Amino acid sequence: MKNSKATTYDQLNDSILSMMSKMPFAYTQAEDFLSGQILFKQDSNFTSITQRQLDWARENAQKETIYKSSFLLGGYFFVASQFNKSKQFFEQSLLFAATNEEKALSYFLLSKVFIEKRLYLEALEYLRQSKIQVYHLGYEELEAEINLAEAYCYLYLSNFEAAKTRLATAETKLKDVNLQHLKTKHDAYEGLLEFKQDNFLPSMISLYKVLEHSKTDTASKSVALAYSLIGQIYLKQKNEDRAEYYFKQALSLHENKNYLKGEAEMALLLGKLYLQTHKYKEADLFLTASLNNFQKVGDAFGQCLSLNSLAEYYLLTKQHPLVLPTLWKANETDKLLADSYLYFITNLQLSKYYLAFQKNDSALFYAKKAIGYSKTINDQNEVLLAYRNLSDVCYALGDYKQSTDALVAANQMADIQQYLTNSVELKLLQFDLEKMKQETVIHSLTKERNEQNKVLLSNKMLLEKQKSIIVFIGIILLLISLLTFGLLTLIYQKRRHQRKLEIRNNQIAQQKEEIEVQQQYLMEINRELEKLSIVARETDNGIKVMNEVGRILWVNEGYVKMHGYTLDDLQRIENIDLVGDHANIDIRELVSVWYGDKKPITYEALNKTKWGQEIWVQTTLTPILDANGRIDRMIAIESDITRIKEAENEIISKNHDITSSIYYAKRIQEAMMTPFNTLTKHFPDSFCFHLPKSIVSGDFYWITYRFDRLIVACADSTGHGVPGAFMSLIGISFLNKIVNEKGFVSPSIILNRLRMNIIDHLHQSEGEHIASDGLDMSIISIDLKNNLLEYAGAMNPIMILRNADLIELKPDRMPVGFFDNEDRPFSSTNLNLQPNDQIFMYTDGYYDQFGGANGSKMKGLKFRNIIKECANKPSQAQKQIIENQFYQWKGNHTQVDDVLILGININ
Repeated sequence: MKNSKATTYDQLNDSILSMMSKMPFAYTQAEDFLSGQILFKQDSNFTSITQRQLDWARENAQKETIYKSSFLLGGYFFVASQFNKSKQFFEQSLLFAATNEEKALSYFLLSKVFIEKRLYLEALEYLRQSKIQVYHLGYEELEAEINLAEAYCYLYLSNFEAAKTRLATAETKLKDVNLQHLKTKHDAYEGLLEFKQDNFLPSMISLYKVLEHSKTDTASKSVALAYSLIGQIYLKQKNEDRAEYYFKQALSLHENKNYLKGEAEMALLLGKLYLQTHKYKEADLFLTASLNNFQKVGDAFGQCLSLNSLAEYYLLTKQHPLVLPTLWKANETDKLLADSYLYFITNLQLSKYYLAFQKNDSALFYAKKAIGYSKTINDQNEVLLAYRNLSDVCYALGDYKQSTDALVAANQMADIQQYLTNSVELKLLQFDLEKMKQETVIHSLTKERNEQNKVLLSNKMLLEKQKSIIVFIGIILLLISLLTFGLLTLIYQKRRHQRKLEIRNNQIAQQKEEIEVQQQYLMEINRELEKLSIVARETDNGIKVMNEVGRILWVNEGYVKMHGYTLDDLQRIENIDLVGDHANIDIRELVSVWYGDKKPITYEALNKTKWGQEIWVQTTLTPILDANGRIDRMIAIESDITRIKEAENEIISKNHDITSSIYYAKRIQEAMMTPFNTLTKHFPDSFCFHLPKSIVSGDFYWITYRFDRLIVACADSTGHGVPGAFMSLIGISFLNKIVNEKGFVSPSIILNRLRMNIIDHLHQSEGEHIASDGLDMSIISIDLKNNLLEYAGAMNPIMILRNADLIELKPDRMPVGFFDNEDRPFSSTNLNLQPNDQIFMYTDGYYDQFGGANGSKMKGLKFRNIIKECANKPSQAQKQIIENQFYQWKGNHTQVDDVLILGININ
């Protein structure tokens, strides 16, 4: 037995390695391999072998193997309906994908996970990324898969035009390739598209194509979808037996593939079918199975549907104590998902429950909520049930008028649905009859042809005897032809006269119809004009109509209230200045701009009312053209924006005060910072490149001289702007205390003391609200007598340029402040300095800047190359190189952080 297991294990290992050697492969190949060969045979061995392969690859940095192992594990958990684990491994495969094709496949599989979780908008974003990666690669199968998946998402987002476009693109991709499983999926989605738009006959045609042409196992989900949709169409036709047959066919396919979500969905449909047919035992069995499977795959949406159907089952079977807890559980799920359809069905079931217990007020409350949510869903059958329920509730309350209105609305919907389903049934029947008719005609013609052959064979022997008879018959036929010609001529003339009369009658009828249409059109225009008249009369906005040269022809009451001028005032005083000195509005210039882009013109002006009050007015001017394209009228709609303008002025004033305060804070910060000549006294060939993101900065330097040592710190405070500036002042104050007052000169001790002070003074402790404020800092101490450099760093390294070689001293990976309970001391590094060594101290703002051709971060490699470019150059030339390279990289991008670089030349 032990050897047998080992052999099986080795065979599985070889199978996995073989599979990995063929990657990348099509998504359907992977799914078949995992579901057919792995899931039900050696799943524990598969995961352990593949996980071992993944662990080995991580230890040995084998990126290709990490990608392939993660891909297989993601696929395994996807097929096993463990979608969260699947997502984790697919994301890992994306991180280690080396080619565009691998990235495209990982993005695509992540989208499939989100589709299974019903997160269609997120799925569309991953599909978009996949499409970008695969663009121009000629990978027709994956491109078709992407378009089909996009169509599926848009179908469930009710964006049918987008779905139709994606299906057409997929069909184009599949024309020249032999991929029957994708063509089958395309047909299934075509059927789903028509089904969701209640076009049942085109839907049935597409779905029967799926059943007829698809015999491959790879298309089982598409075939199951076709069975499910056909069953739902038969259910709409009240043909429960046929619906049950097709639902069970779909369920069987999902069970064969262990597709738990599909099993849950079909069990739910069968359970609801048995509820309709009063088979309550079977309904309980399938609805319970549906809920269990939805729970296993973590599908909250499906759980809510199952809970609602179970509540209906409990209500119908008089298990009343179970109804309300089940519905409240569904309601909690509704709140999490915030889905209109789920709100609709839960409120409808609550209304039915309260109606059954004669709690009519509560029943009415939930019935109206259900009606409100029904306006956002596309399923007319569900809306029909909501209106029938509202009619029942209103009847129970004695509101017979509203009950009748709801019943009439329900019956109208029922008539439409009956027409749609009956028309499909009749057309399908007609289709079958035509097929039978064609077969009958073909059989009849075949029989007739055989009989004619027999007759011809027997008549061939008598042909000579019949020649005289044929001649005689020919003469008779000639006479008959002449008589027929005469009769046909008479008939033709009579019909010609009748045709002229019909044409004339049709023309008269058409003219009458055109007149009626014109009358209807004029009535519609009059109704619209009446509505516009009400709007113009009642609105608070001012409206004025002008001719082509700007003369005012009409104003509404809102204009009179706003400006004080009536139409008579305006027409009597044509030169009145309504615009004011501040506006400088030139109507002709505005109209010339409008001719350019044909959009309404909006401008603001300071106007003076009839009472001498100044008001700010925003005007939208729309020219109206005549048939020749020339301006006939101009309509101006005005709004009083005086309060908005006053608020803008107040904001500008407040902003000025705040800016002035920040500049004052900048002067305080500059006064607190050490003068840079403290450094240049000892090393004249030094520079500082300091570029704050805002007016004040969170980056700062600090310099002092103690006991024959020059101590230099370069620090980056948490944040930037005013918060960073506050932190920098705290840091400078503590450094002065630690070094200048206490006399500590070792960089590591300075950092340790500084960390204790910051944690103590900012109350960063475990028992309280832990603040994340702190400093990233590099600090050096140069022994001027012995040319010895001592360095300690908190997150920030330093670089030393020695001739053309670059030496980088690494920091401790912890900040100066509270950090994950870390209390280990900072370490220090010593280095003997040589003449012409160039020391560079810096914060991360320089190489974290976004820019370049792709808008990406500069990062460390480019920064090191810039520093190397400064080798053997004087400090001012170095500063110019660093500054030019920064602005060249940044381009038009916004500065993201404070920037600080110190350069010290040991000369």
